[in-house]
Order: sequence, then structure tokens, then C-alpha cells
Amino acid sequence: MLISRLETGVIDNYTDDDKCVPCNEGDLLIVCDGSRSGYVGRAIKGYTGSTLAKISAEGVDNSYLYYFIQSMYRLLNTQMKGTGTPHLNVEVLRKAELVIPSISEQKRIVNKIEELFSELDSAVETLKKTKEQLAVYRQSVLKEAFENVEANQVRLEDLCNFITKGTTPPKSEMNTETSSIPFIKVYNLTFDLSLDFSIDPTFVNENTHNTSLARSKVLPGDVLMNIVGPPMGKVSIVPETYSEWNINQAIARFRCEDNLNNRYLAYFLGCK
Repeated sequence: MLISRLETGVIDNYTDDDKCVPCNEGDLLIVCDGSRSGYVGRAIKGYTGSTLAKISAEGVDNSYLYYFIQSMYRLLNTQMKGTGTPHLNVEVLRKAELVIPSISEQKRIVNKIEELFSELDSAVETLKKTKEQLAVYRQSVLKEAFENVEANQVRLEDLCNFITKGTTPPKSEMNTETSSIPFIKVYNLTFDLSLDFSIDPTFVNENTHNTSLARSKVLPGDVLMNIVGPPMGKVSIVPETYSEWNINQAIARFRCEDNLNNRYLAYFLGCK
């Protein structure tokens, strides 16, 4: 096994032809600036921009090197430079030690990686189809459950305390401060009654919550359903993570009276 250093071509000004690094189709490029710093991809014929670096190593199969750099992504992202826009620390790449087996062994490793990736892609596709089938089966179970219920039909508004929908305030009144009031959007709703507030959490200040959005206050136990899609049919029960929440205009809120169980309502809405 031989050890080689990775060499990178980094440029300072992409408007200066003398400093531009030419690329052929298939050359390896890595992003040096921005949120995707450390991401590696294959080039088309041309020149790199100032935020890219071309990577090469003598005597190394291009695909072998490509997968090796991909394996370093986490390491590269933990050693960024700069306090604002993240910048790749190119020295980490330059000093990275690469184990170089024979060309035939490199190709064997690449083939095995691509074989496993192909199997993974196939498994993901199978999982996607299975989830679609389960969704259909879930709807069938819910529909059958409520079709067999023997009870008098009543209007939902007679069993809920003030059904309403939300409103979206100006962007200037929204923030990411966790000490504010959590503001629920459609992408936070799910198909399994849970609320996923880990997705792009947004908040509004208490003044907005108590004035222009007072009508759409949400409390733990409230049932939420999206009224704008696709996809339609997302229903969630508000958890006790916060004592009060608020919702945007694409969500309807149902607050059950004592004679209506909120989970029963959530399942009922989910079967429609």
C-alpha cells in the first residue's frame, strides 16, 4: 500500500483567465465556500469558479478518489474556516493521506461500492412503494372503522369549540427564537397524528400572537388539518411541548368539547 497526498487547484479570481483552472468532463471538483462546502462532484468541460477547487492525485482511479473524498465529508465539515460563510479548509485536503492499492484493486472497490449503492437505491424504491401501499391500507382501515359506527350524525361545529384557520403574518414578525410562540406550517403536520416541529421551526413574538393572530391560537390537544395541498389529509394533534402555539392560513384548528375525543376526531378527519 502506498500513501499519496491529495493535490488541489484553488483559484482566487474566476474573472482572471490566467488563474482559472481548466476542467475536462469527469474531473473532480469540490465546493470550497457556502453551505455545500465539502460537497464533491464531477465537472463538465470548462473552468472552475472561485468557489470551487479541482482535485487530482497521480496514479489513482478517478472514481476511487471520488468516493474517498465523499467519505471525508463529515471531517471536512467539522474543520471549516470563517465565522460567517463557511469556507473549506483546503489544507485538510492537501494533508489527507490516501491509501492507494493497485489499479485493479481500486476498480474492484469502486465496483463493489456502486453495486451496494445500486442495491440501496433499489431498497429505497421498494420502501417507497411499500409506504404508498401502507397509506392505501391505512385509509381502508379508517374508512371501514367509521362506516361500521352506529350513531346519530351531528355537525362537527356542535362538538368543537370554535373551528378556525390561521393567518400568516409579515416575515418581519416571524423569527427563529425558541423563547417565542411556535408557528406551525403545513410541512409540520404528518399522516400519523404526530406534529413534527423539527422541520424548519418558525416562531412569532407574543405581541403578534396576542393581537393579529389571536383568533388562531392553538393549545395542546387541539386537532390540526391542512386545508391546502397537495398532499391533503395531513392531521396532527398538538403536543404539550409548548403551552401555546399558532398556525398559518393553510391549517384548520379543531378544539374538541368534552363529548368528543380528539384522537377519534383526528382519525375521522384522516379517513376523509
